[in-house]
Formats: sequence, structure tokens, C-alpha cells
Amino acid sequence: MPKWRSFRLTQQLVLRVVSDALLVNVALIIALAMRFSYLVAFELEAEISRRQLFWSYARSYRNSAALLTVICLGVFFLSGFYTYGRAYRGRYKALIVAQAVSLSYLLFGFIQYFLGDVLQLPRGALVLGWVATMALLIFARLWSLLWRNVLLAEHQLLEQPKLEEIKTVLVIGGAGYIGSALLPKLLDRGYKVRLLDLLLYGSDPIGDVLNNPNLEIVNADFRHIDRVVEAMRGVDAVIHLGAIVGDPACDVMVAWKLHSSVARDAFRDALPTDDATWERARGWAVSQAVAALAYYTPESNPSLYHEAEAWLRLVMSE
Repeated sequence: MPKWRSFRLTQQLVLRVVSDALLVNVALIIALAMRFSYLVAFELEAEISRRQLFWSYARSYRNSAALLTVICLGVFFLSGFYTYGRAYRGRYKALIVAQAVSLSYLLFGFIQYFLGDVLQLPRGALVLGWVATMALLIFARLWSLLWRNVLLAEHQLLEQPKLEEIKTVLVIGGAGYIGSALLPKLLDRGYKVRLLDLLLYGSDPIGDVLNNPNLEIVNADFRHIDRVVEAMRGVDAVIHLGAIVGDPACDVMVAWKLHSSVARDAFRDALPTDDATWERARGWAVSQAVAALAYYTPESNPSLYHEAEAWLRLVMSE
């Protein structure tokens, strides 16, 4: 049977989450240590011993670390750190990290304001922790990217890819009328095939090869970058057939599926599209929406179901 891939906890994902949790805690310890050192050097009152201050800060860490870690990991996940955000690069990725860390510390500070003495994290340490967490996470990701680039460069120097070494092929949009003819040919030639397709119209077009052990199916939309990045791991070649149906109307169908009537008019004015093509594009949008609503339910595929509802609303608003 084919292997169906869905979002799940992989070893790599767990390692990323654990690493981020450790970095958050290291940053909090650094912040408390810096604040402790400053107080000892400049503001420590005579009636308070260093030992008392140390244990006071140790209790602050104990009471605050778990909650801060949970908040950070939750915000990181919602910000796409472990899914689509992994494809981001450069300054934009640093901006996303800074935004997520800032939001996490704002939420923690908001909670601390209402809990009062329960958390006992000094405000100075909170600010230092925010800066340290942001710096450590950005540095860790930049270092990881730099190290991967170094390894990739060395690998390319030592071993140049050869056409005859292709063993695994990713076919994007391979359950359509072109892909359904291509998949059997690839499988007959001994290739391992990973198919990424939304299967909007079901799996009947590829029914003859569904039980082939060399076929792996990723039921996903190629517009979702994180799923494409995941599907491309370990493949030697990519054949992109997504959204290829041979009708020029499909090139402008996005105007009916995503744009308001005002934006749609501006879209059409910018393209040399004739009336017949424009109306066929509308028909394609309606066809895909109706097919999705007839096949899926809000429980089986809520994302696609509600997306199809939005397509119909936009088309009917004309």
C-alpha cells in the first residue's frame, strides 16, 4: 500500500523543539545571571547577603522557566518555526524570529502582571531575557543555515550528481490526466515515485498504481510551501505538473478564487484576456469549488472545504 504522509512529530521536529526550549532556558539563566552580577556589583544592600539574593533568583527561575518555555514554544509553532517558516531565509527569517520572541515575552509579562509575586521574575531580567532569547535563536538559525551551506558546497565538490543515479522522483500534481499516464511509466522503469497532489477529484485516475510499493502519496496542496519542502527531501528529481490542464483560462482562474470584484477588474485590465477565456476561468473556479464541497466535509478536510466555500462566495459576488 502507498505511504500517506501527514503532519506528524518527526525526530527532526522534536530535536528542533527541544533545542528551542533549551535556548529559551539558557537565555533566561543568562539574563538572571547578568542581573545578579549587576546587583552584586552596584546595588546590593548591606542587609541582603549574596546567598540570599542568589537563592531568590534561583526561585525566580524555577517559578518562571516552565511557563515561559511553554508560551515561547506555542508562539513559535503558530509562527511557523517548525512548518512553513523553515523555508524562510535571511533577514525575513530573523524578523519572524524577533517578532515571535517579542510576542512571547509580552504574553509572559502580561501574565506576570496579574499573577504578581507568584512568578517573581525581575523586570530587568525579563528585558535581558527577551534580548538574550532573540539573539540566541537568530544566531542558532543563521549558524544552522551557514553550516548546511558549507556541507552542501563540500558535497557538490566531492560528488557531482549524475542523471543515471536518479532513483526517487517527486511528481507534483501527478494525479491529473498527464500525471496518471506518467506515473505507470516511471514505476515500470523501477523509479521510486513520491506523488504530491491535493487529489481534488479523488484517486481514481491513478487507481491502477495505488498498490505499487514504490509509490508514496503526499496528499497536499503544492501552494503550501512547507509541504513542498517536506516532500522534496530525499528525492533526486522533480517533475512539476501542478495546475497544468492545457486551458489558458487556468492562468487567470486565480482572479475568481482569490480576488474581490474590484481587484478582479484590475487584474483583468492588466492582462490581455478575451471574454471567452475569462468566463471559462470562472467556470473552472466554480467546478473546482463544487467538486471539493461534494467530496469533502468540514470534518474530513476543513481547510479545503472552507476554502472552496470562499471561492464560491467570490464568484457569486460578481
